[in-house]
Amino acid sequence: MEIAIERTLKLYVERCINCGCEFGLPVEFRDELKKSHQVFYCPNGHNMIYSAKSEAEKVRDELKRKEAELAAQVEAKIVAQQEAARLERKLKRVHKGTCPCCKRSFENLKRHMEQKHPELANA
Repeated sequence: MEIAIERTLKLYVERCINCGCEFGLPVEFRDELKKSHQVFYCPNGHNMIYSAKSEAEKVRDELKRKEAELAAQVEAKIVAQQEAARLERKLKRVHKGTCPCCKRSFENLKRHMEQKHPELANA
């Protein structure tokens, strides 16, 4: 009894970058090599590698870059809000008569600023 098995194998024809030898790679194996960037060899033993990034890798890198950019923007916004809050507190203290330089309270802050801190009085 004989059993005949037919099989179809799709090959991608690759050319060695060193010797020019053409050889076949199963398409699925080639796809895996492109994803993994592993070294493979031509029949004459020359090593090669698919170093170009795949579309998925490019998208992943772009996503990481956008996430980092967004995180930096959020951080900058938080810092700006903290600075605004600090200035608001300082302004309230000045309105209550506290000198921003001396940190002391004065009944007439305007006069104090003109006498003790003239460089800031007209600013």
